[in-house]
Amino acid sequence: MISGPLVEDTLYGRFSVDYRKTDGWFYNNYRQTDDELNDAKEWSVNGRLLWEVNDKLTVDTKLRYSEYEGGSIAFNAAFALPLFEAFIGPDAFIDVNEQDFVFSPNVTSPNKNNNTEISVKADYDLDWGTLSAWVLHADMEDGYIADGTSGSFGFFFDEATCIQTAMETAGFPVQSPGILTGDPNTSVWTPFSPSTCDGFQYNEHNQTDTSFQVSLTSGADQRLRWQTGIYFLDLERYVGVSQQRDDGRDNLPRNFSTDLVEALLLDTFNTDVWAVFGSINYDITDTLEASVALRYDRESRSVTSHVPSPSQQTSTYIDPCNDPAFGIGGCTLDGVPIEGSPLNPAYFVDFSTGVLRDSIPDRSEDFSEWQPKVSLAWNASENWTFFGSWGIGFKSGGFNNSGTSETVEYFLVEPGIPLGSFLLTPPGIYEKETSSSYELGFRSTLADGRLSLDGAVFYTDIDDMQFFEFYVGSFGLLRVVENIDRASLQGYELGATAYLTDNFSLSAAYSAVDGEIKEFALRTNTVGNEIPSAAEYTINVTAQYVQPLSSGMDFFTRVDYSRVGPTWFHAVQDDQVAATLQGLPASIGTDLSRSQRDAYGLFNVRVGLEAEKWRASVFANNATDEDFLGEVLVVPEFGGSFVHPGSLSERFIGVEFDYRFF
Repeated sequence: MISGPLVEDTLYGRFSVDYRKTDGWFYNNYRQTDDELNDAKEWSVNGRLLWEVNDKLTVDTKLRYSEYEGGSIAFNAAFALPLFEAFIGPDAFIDVNEQDFVFSPNVTSPNKNNNTEISVKADYDLDWGTLSAWVLHADMEDGYIADGTSGSFGFFFDEATCIQTAMETAGFPVQSPGILTGDPNTSVWTPFSPSTCDGFQYNEHNQTDTSFQVSLTSGADQRLRWQTGIYFLDLERYVGVSQQRDDGRDNLPRNFSTDLVEALLLDTFNTDVWAVFGSINYDITDTLEASVALRYDRESRSVTSHVPSPSQQTSTYIDPCNDPAFGIGGCTLDGVPIEGSPLNPAYFVDFSTGVLRDSIPDRSEDFSEWQPKVSLAWNASENWTFFGSWGIGFKSGGFNNSGTSETVEYFLVEPGIPLGSFLLTPPGIYEKETSSSYELGFRSTLADGRLSLDGAVFYTDIDDMQFFEFYVGSFGLLRVVENIDRASLQGYELGATAYLTDNFSLSAAYSAVDGEIKEFALRTNTVGNEIPSAAEYTINVTAQYVQPLSSGMDFFTRVDYSRVGPTWFHAVQDDQVAATLQGLPASIGTDLSRSQRDAYGLFNVRVGLEAEKWRASVFANNATDEDFLGEVLVVPEFGGSFVHPGSLSERFIGVEFDYRFF
């Protein structure tokens, strides 16, 4: 990084280049390489110009460009089917924390991502206040290929390449309880296999957005202080999710316009946001401050599908129109029979009769909300401050990919009804999320500033809480936003920082959260369960020691410890549900009592020397080499979860050197 004045007292600049590369540490035992699954190569350039035009006006411009390429998928399936435990061993009903990871995909999984961001911010001093404005433009392109998850559904078993690669990989070791017999029909399939029988997936997420904000803020040195402003955002997202046939070629296509596509979700999402906001802070007395804030957001959202119609392209492998299990007996478009099935179930007018339409209708919806907030702060003494607040939070609703609801309904909900499944069809539109939050807390400074304490308790009621759910089936892998109708969160936070000597400091923070699902129409059996992805507690402790040396340098060492409590990742938790895709009713189906991630703790250590212009250090992240799970993607109707190791689940040791030129 280089920074400093370009024109004395007027123009300042900063330029930095960052490059990072790792081969990763997961081993692909089929391709016999350790540099494909979680490898990463990233570089970025950052520039900044700060122009002090005169005593009243400053203009701050920032530019960033980055490119990333690395592994995208490193999951194993953790099965939760106790019925099969007696037949195929304990890995049919495994604790997710005890997963013995084996990676053997035949498809490499490169994720490519490019980002460009440019922003300009201007502040003008009006003597009695400040006029501020900023504009930001960002462009992102992201896409990845990965092996498929659907070998066990058998829709490629008659394809020549599948038959050939199944024979070639007979007996190859894969994650338990998978067994490759050489015959697609008799093998026990686990996801991401070394054959082509599970196909591959290609996904894209491209986004362009432009936003600006203008605000007017009063001076800070007065009893009544205020701010008001407006905000605008224009955003376009292009999102595609595909299940494709693997024909064995070395370089599989990174697009949706090939005859390998067998199932496809592909949409453009447009969002326009307008917001106005304002706040007032008033010193009631010298020790008591009251604040009132209000914001209004209005979002207009729309979605347009780009999936080829049945008159343009169909699938003859993922083919419910002609699958005897669905009993349709062939599909028709405008009264004329077609070969195969549409790439997206949204083309069905009537699934039971196979009547199709030739287009997927566009959808649009507006979402809006007033968001007031009231707070009070009391400086009880020089050392103690107490505060409290109440406010309304808002997260806009939106649309899932076109065809999502139909896919879940036709492939999971309707087949699950005879099995006693609790699952209902998620709507194509998810509702806005609103919350009402209360907080009480304190801050203090003691022992002549050498000890600081802070703490707070909070309670939040949430309506239509947005929750990401994953569905797996012969359609591939779907990521769906749903609404938990009512939920609550409560907890507390405590923190402390102590300067024990002039050289040694210690800080610690602890937070605990208790969340509860109070109403969830799509999965009524989950009422009373914990809120997904909310750890029971988190702990952070930092110890730092700095010793000045006679040569003008400082020796320093820092130790950080963080601990994350047990975490459920799905609304279905200590529950047993129908394993619809395995044909098992709820009484003997998926038992997810072993799908909670255990608590884990990480130590990071850094030791080094620092002078006026340079700093050198040696560091170790996850110094104790702690194993932990990064995420657990629970898929109840599939019969288990998809799990992957944490990104820091291996010890990482490195050296850093910084030099300041100015």
